[in-house]
Amino acid sequence: MLYFDILNQISENYPIIIKPNIGQPLIINLGEYFDRNIEIIKDITIEIILLGNSKLLIRNIIEILSKNIFLQPILRDSGPFEQRRGKKYQLELINISKINFIDIKKLDHNNEELVELADIYNNLQNYKKILKNRNMLFKCLLKLKNVSEINNILKEINRTFLLFDIIQEFPKENKARIVFHSLALYNKSWDDFKFIHATDSHIARRNDLIFQFLKEKTLKNLKEKEINNINKNLLKRVFEFNRGFQDDTFQQPRHGMYNFNNNLRNFISFANEKVKKNELDFIFITGDLIDYVNLANYDKIYKNNFQVFLDILLGIDRDSDIKQEDISNEKEILAPIFTILGNHDYRLGHYSIFTSNMFKIFGLEKNDIKGYKDKKIFYGIKALYSAVKYLYDYFLFINPNRNFKVNIGSKYTFIFLDSGIDSIANLIGLIREAPSTRGLKKMQIKILRNYINQSNDKHIVLLMHAPPLSPKLSKRKKKKLAKKFKLERDIEWRDFYEENLEKYIGSSRLESLLNLKDQTLMYRWGTLMKILSGSDKKINKKIDLVLCGHSHTLKEFRLQEAKKSEKKRVNMGFYFVPIYIHIPCRVFTNRYRDI
Repeated sequence: MLYFDILNQISENYPIIIKPNIGQPLIINLGEYFDRNIEIIKDITIEIILLGNSKLLIRNIIEILSKNIFLQPILRDSGPFEQRRGKKYQLELINISKINFIDIKKLDHNNEELVELADIYNNLQNYKKILKNRNMLFKCLLKLKNVSEINNILKEINRTFLLFDIIQEFPKENKARIVFHSLALYNKSWDDFKFIHATDSHIARRNDLIFQFLKEKTLKNLKEKEINNINKNLLKRVFEFNRGFQDDTFQQPRHGMYNFNNNLRNFISFANEKVKKNELDFIFITGDLIDYVNLANYDKIYKNNFQVFLDILLGIDRDSDIKQEDISNEKEILAPIFTILGNHDYRLGHYSIFTSNMFKIFGLEKNDIKGYKDKKIFYGIKALYSAVKYLYDYFLFINPNRNFKVNIGSKYTFIFLDSGIDSIANLIGLIREAPSTRGLKKMQIKILRNYINQSNDKHIVLLMHAPPLSPKLSKRKKKKLAKKFKLERDIEWRDFYEENLEKYIGSSRLESLLNLKDQTLMYRWGTLMKILSGSDKKINKKIDLVLCGHSHTLKEFRLQEAKKSEKKRVNMGFYFVPIYIHIPCRVFTNRYRDI
């Protein structure tokens, strides 16, 4: 089981594994260890990063770790938690070394490994009081010898990969730290692969409580009206997805609410079926994993919403007053996932669902939610308090990095960058619940450029939370453009597709019509756009694909470098004074996934 207080239960002298982790698992392909001449799979070397006391001697750490680190495969997605897992495989300790503190501001960003280690150090600087004497990183090399046996399991279950927990046991304390889903062993060619890009799950314990409240209220009303034949569909509330405008992503449902937690539960079931058919290799979740960190109600079960998020992923259903089939965590995800942070993941407190009619996001009318009240007091502006210091459990139990890179096979590089917290500089967007994020720091631009230049002939995919481009389309703007296009109907997003714009106005360029700087990144946006369009002079190639979330819409854009005379001016969105910048590229839209 997952316990967020495990660090308080073991001695500070014991180093703990923080990488790999569930949000950044280690990917290993058995094909690279297979000696085809003698048909034997070689031993596999596994690298892990530990966080421990800098005063510990290496020989003491060796004594602590030796024969106490194991791999355990996840074989099933349901049933009692322990019974989903196979036998444990002991890892042999090869070597361990200290990693001295690395100042990310003074770092040579050409060294990929040091960049990610410096990123971890930078993140953990916020928790010196909590971590106490755990102030140093250690690199540990381990050997897995039972590779043939694991390969046979893959053959038996007819799968191309297996997920593993890494288990770190502390015999003297009778405790264990389980780093869930932290390693994936594949036996496949990486010439092609399949992944799912998911985003903005907005998990919160409150989502299930609202669902419970509505059920109880509905049942009470039915009982008072002496209606005995209850239609169960009346108690299930769902949205239909609609690829529409930014403010029309979901149709208003005829009855009721949308439970974001259930959306993730349903997604897990969908993904697992794909895994079992060898139709899915891994998943990306690009931020807003949770809606806010602290719980909106007093709870004996959960510490915060990161724990709720992990319990849903792991199919852990704890003892709770809420025991309903619709909101139980029955399935454990079988696919490796890679996570990055969104602006909501930084937010400490909850918002009132009555503020600015927020209940409509849940698909509710005011009368539906009448009588519901969070047990914790809502403090208004405090709901927007955002800081790295609130991410302690994310770094220790999900992913210790905010910026990192993953190579898949020999042809693809995936770069993950943190787009930051809500930007107060875009105050208007923040007030209307469509905030931009702070964007990228100078250090991140350096990291991105170096990752690109070091990718050689690999294809590059960039993943962030906030998108580089996001259109602002008011009702007034829609009417104006419908008139300009001579349409006798409401304008639709497909009207902006290249071939349609060419027909309407004689040009397929989008930036000449729309403000594309809404809900995007505030700082170093222009530099990023140059990098994406291939006009940045410090890189030697273009990024092939960018995947983002944040705007809750499904839109695709294509960029081309623009000549100086072609560049369009755009307001950066700072509330205190208008600051203009030229978009360094031409922008087009279409359903490129179908082309």
